[in-house]
Amino acid sequence: MLNNSDDGIDLDFSFNNTLKNNTVTANKYNGICFDDSDGNVIANNNVFNNSDDGIDLEGSFDNMLINNTVYLNTYEGIQLKNSSNNNIRNNIIYPNGVAGIYLSRPGGAEPIVGGSSYNIITSNDIYSNDGCGIDVDVYKTDWLNTSDTYIDHNQTYNFDIGWIMDFWKVKNLDNVTITLTTLIDIALYRHLGII
Repeated sequence: MLNNSDDGIDLDFSFNNTLKNNTVTANKYNGICFDDSDGNVIANNNVFNNSDDGIDLEGSFDNMLINNTVYLNTYEGIQLKNSSNNNIRNNIIYPNGVAGIYLSRPGGAEPIVGGSSYNIITSNDIYSNDGCGIDVDVYKTDWLNTSDTYIDHNQTYNFDIGWIMDFWKVKNLDNVTITLTTLIDIALYRHLGII
């Protein structure tokens, strides 16, 4: 699959396929794209020099990516945006533009909008990628439960701290107590989107 004006191989909304022993290079967008696709096997492919991601699995579940060589793609080697329960093993992933493997929160203002979880990433050779080997975005959101207009110094207020680890509503809540030492205008912070 060489020099196509879109993805090299595009199998969106596809299920239980096997894609193996292909060379996918110099395509305008992704090398291999399996968006919203489940139960597929992507094995023994050589995916390189594509102008977007090498292998893109967005919104995809229960796929196996095994023994692929993914390199010199403009963005991520393997993109797992909003994808869960995938098995990524024995791949060689090197000099991609952003990250070797990328798990990232989808766009939107709300902190909980889905995510990547329960992926198994094991026995891969990941090296020399421009950004990092594996990039996982972590988000923290603070909720202040008080009716006060101002928070006074040296008073204790309870916050619920929500840590959201990329994808599929993975969320752990902890109650913590924070002692604030400065006067804070809650309305200003709400306007800025901080609380």
